Parts: sequence; structure tokens; C-alpha cells
Amino acid sequence: MIVSHHFAPSTGTVARRPTWLARFLAAGGQPPVVVTAAPGFYGEAVLPGRSGREDLEVHEVPYLRRHAIMERAGRLGRQALRMSVVLGYRRAIGRALESGPRPDFLFFCGAPFWYFPLARWFRTRRGIPYVLDLEDVWFMGGLPYRMGRRAGLRHVFDKVAEARSIGGASLVVLTTEAQTEFYRQRYDSLPADLFITVPWGYDAEALGSVRPARRERSDTFRLAIFGKFAAYGSQDAAALAEAVAALHVQSRVEVLHLGKPEPELADAFRRQGLSMCFREPGMLPYADGLAILASADCLALNAISDVSLPVKVYDYIGMNRPVLAFAAAESALGRLLSRFEGAFLVQTAGQASQALGVLAQRRLSQLQPGLDTTQFSQHRQFECLVHKLSDLLERHRAEARGLPCA
Repeated sequence: MIVSHHFAPSTGTVARRPTWLARFLAAGGQPPVVVTAAPGFYGEAVLPGRSGREDLEVHEVPYLRRHAIMERAGRLGRQALRMSVVLGYRRAIGRALESGPRPDFLFFCGAPFWYFPLARWFRTRRGIPYVLDLEDVWFMGGLPYRMGRRAGLRHVFDKVAEARSIGGASLVVLTTEAQTEFYRQRYDSLPADLFITVPWGYDAEALGSVRPARRERSDTFRLAIFGKFAAYGSQDAAALAEAVAALHVQSRVEVLHLGKPEPELADAFRRQGLSMCFREPGMLPYADGLAILASADCLALNAISDVSLPVKVYDYIGMNRPVLAFAAAESALGRLLSRFEGAFLVQTAGQASQALGVLAQRRLSQLQPGLDTTQFSQHRQFECLVHKLSDLLERHRAEARGLPCA
């Protein structure tokens, strides 16, 4: 049973992993039961047309009028909303358990994390083992995050709730080796193999049908950004705009930002006098966005922290396009991209300017010649995850029969 607050038709990045996992399991003949939020919780961030829930058994937490009121009622209202939604999930999971066969696992997907304590609640009362798919670091104490939470009561709650939830889990899934190592050190009294890495990946089906979008001028250097950039640090936006300005002196440049518009990013280019070079197509269907990215000479990104990866890096790798990454070499993003010939790790405007100069001379047109991108697909990651879950299930069954575990 997959429990995920974000699920199709949500356009949020965090909805991709649980949605793809459900489809992967269904295609393999093991369709999961899904407990998720009603689309009303996603506001305008909803894909038009089919919801993506039609072919699955889905139990929704209803979006009620009081929830809409709570969302607009400030901090206390949002806290009350979380409490109300947690109770909604407890009822929805209960209904799902009563209406069908007992699941092998409750698979809780993170971001948000505030309903994770329910996993231990159901294990205690129903005896159902659970898996936590964190996707990112939950309690961020000891880690610098560019969008980190301020200390306070929420900080204390996260620390306690994380420890109790992880302490009762059968498996804790992280998305980078750096995250996994961090959690193994944080909970060094727990078995190291409780924590495993299942990276994000790209949608092989979507990428397989993508054709680069047509370009009006072939002599224009196109740089594209997919999703958040200025949100992870205004200094990166300023450095990128300065580097593009230096390149613009020598050749035509076009910068495209796909996704929710970021005023800070647009302002960075305006201050360099490059508003005519900067365009924001906005939110696009996934395939349309990938077509634009596939037509770019360079794809730019940065990260929220040194232990986490932006999901779009796998889309970039899947398209095998050169990448300009604002990241330190020792960060998770830096370690991943350092293996590719066409990836440039930069931290200053000068370094970014040098990298763009190399790319503008068309010396590199791929991230890596002859790259086998299939190892970075989400399908490949899910194969590893299901294999791990199968082993874990056999261990649970052996323990239930009182047999020694392999």
C-alpha cells in the first residue's frame, strides 16, 4: 500500500516518484493500493485531463471547505490543517485496510513528512511493517540547507518524530549515497542495512518519444533551466546572469527557464541588460518541456544542499546534454556529474563564463559520448527497490515461522 500525499494529477516533482512506482508495480502484475490526497489539495498545480488514478485502487483524503479556510489562516491555520489531514489519512488508510487484503508493507512517501508517525501507529495496532521513502532529509539538524527551516517547536517535533518513525521502520529509503551515509551516522545504533539508496531517475517512456524543439536560429547559443534555480540561492542566479552577459558580447545567447517563474532569476538577467535574451515559457506539459531542453546547447542547475540532488539532473542525463552545475565537487551533485566529460562544476561567475565559452565554441555537444543512459532511468531504480522489498518480505515471513534468516 503506497501512502503519498502527492500523486498524479499533481504536477509537483514529489508526485513523480510515487506515481511512477504505482504504475511500475501495476505493469508488473502487482498493482498497489494507493492512499493519497484529493486533487483539491494541489490547488492549480494539477494536470488537465485524466487524473492518472483511474486504473488504480485509490483511497482519497477528501478536501473539505474547512481545509481551504485553514490554508488561508496563517501559521496556526496551517498547523491545524496538518493535524486535520493526518486524521484524514488515518481514516483513509483504515478504510483501505478494511476493504481489501492485508498489504505486505505500508510504503510511506516523504515530502511532506508530518504524516510519517502514522506508519508506526499502524504497525503497532495492525502489525503491518512499513517502509519510509524519505526522498530528502527530514530533520535537517546539522545540515546546511539553502531553504532550511528555522529553529523552534517545529524543529523539536521533527527531531522526535523522525527518530520514532525510523526506529520502527523495516526499511528507510534515501535518494543519494550522501543522505544514506548521513542517516547511518545519525542512527548508528540501528543496523546500517536499514538505510538504502534508491536514486531518482528519468521517465524512460517520456524521454524515448521526445524530439528536440525547432529553433529559429541555429547560430544562437541556447541555455535552458528546468524548474527551481533562484530559489536555491540568489547568488547563483547573479553569477549565471553575469556569465551569460560575458558570452553575449561575443555571440547570440538565449536563456529559457521552464517551470514556475522566478522573479529573482528574471531580475538577475534584467540587471545585466539581458531581458531580451531571457524567456520564461512557464509551466508546460512534461513532454513539451523535455523537447525544449533537448534542443538546448547547455542545461543549467544547482541544488538545495550538498547531500541532495535535484530530480531534473536525471532528465538532463537522460537527454545526454552538456550540463552547467553550480555545485562543489565534493557535494552529491558534484560527485554524480564529475564522471561526465560534458559536465562543468562551477561556483563563481568567472568559472561559469569559462565553461560557457567552451560550450559556445561547440566543442562539446553531449554530456558523455556513448553514454548508456538506461542505468539512470527510474525504471532501473524501481527494479532494485522491488528486489530489496522481496528479500525483506521473505525475511519477515521466515521470522514469522520462527525460521533462521539468511
